[in-house]
Amino acid sequence: MTEPAPQKRIALMIGNERVSFVLNGRSRSYHLKSQQGQQLVELLRAPVQDIEAIGILADIPTWIAKQTHGRVTVDELDRLRLDGVLIDYGLTGRITKIVEQGNSFEALANFIERVSRNPDPSVAEDLYRFMEKGNLPLDPEGYVLAFKKADNEFNSFWHGPQKVNYTPGTTPSMPREECDPNRSKTCSRGLHACSFEYLNFWYKGKGRLVIVRIDPEHVTAIPMDHNDQKLRCCQMEVLAEIPEADAEHHFKSAVDSRYAPEPEVVEEDVLELTLDMIIPGETDRQRLKLHSVEEPELPIEEWVKRGYAAGDQSGRSDKEEGLPYTPDLRVPTEIEEDMDRSMAYTKALLEGYNTAYRAADDLSDSDPAPELPSF
Repeated sequence: MTEPAPQKRIALMIGNERVSFVLNGRSRSYHLKSQQGQQLVELLRAPVQDIEAIGILADIPTWIAKQTHGRVTVDELDRLRLDGVLIDYGLTGRITKIVEQGNSFEALANFIERVSRNPDPSVAEDLYRFMEKGNLPLDPEGYVLAFKKADNEFNSFWHGPQKVNYTPGTTPSMPREECDPNRSKTCSRGLHACSFEYLNFWYKGKGRLVIVRIDPEHVTAIPMDHNDQKLRCCQMEVLAEIPEADAEHHFKSAVDSRYAPEPEVVEEDVLELTLDMIIPGETDRQRLKLHSVEEPELPIEEWVKRGYAAGDQSGRSDKEEGLPYTPDLRVPTEIEEDMDRSMAYTKALLEGYNTAYRAADDLSDSDPAPELPSF
């Protein structure tokens, strides 16, 4: 059997916190802190480069499908689909920005899910345009972050029969049916938020400026005035006040995590429960103390074993089911932030997958399992 000609290595360049390379005549660049960037560096530096695996990681549509467990896909016309249903608004610019900045794709997947729940399907395209033109970010949960101007008491400037209060920490709301869905009516019923550009049109230098968080499901209209720089909704969360002078450069990333809800902290080392337990065969009651013990961190060698085992199982399964070569390069959540362990796990997973997938046709159940890679 004639051996295939050796493939030319893909050269990589690392600088300015990014890894760059050329694949299939196209320049590609990824943030080194992103999971995608870390795994690409490992694959590109390998003694024998797995060109197929590199192509899968570097292909944005494939990456999107993996990050959303197959829910969000890109069709042959570069259109996004959620669960196979066409999403009739363009997000390719936002996708590229999120990937290149090293953000998790989960925020965009959450946004797509939330906007799909909006009872008015016409809102989706307008809302995306509002975010792009206003350079407004998402938060990790898929909410839109925007600006809101209020008076010195955090009340709305509108002089109607009832003012709305926008004190940080509150969640102003009103019945959706009372919000005007007509985008042709620029000033009408509803709670309003805006981009930085819109701040220059009304109440510039007056009152107080707050950051608000809006669920795409609650958006009712993007009025047509001032180049789609204003939003109308039925509910929003008021997060914080900022100086108006800082507004222009306040949002710098496509996904902003500064206002994400704080995770609940559990003090594992202070839990102490006292239980009265009756032991079978005993007449006396015995008092036992249960102390929570923090699970020790597993060594890298253990993650190498786990990665190889996961790749071996996945490779055999894909080959038996006639699926194309598609190693799942996700790492367990507990080591996502640990570059050394995640890279070791991914490297072992790829080796296990390669061995199993390419040898599946020749293996039988009686064949011994391949040896683990040395670390």
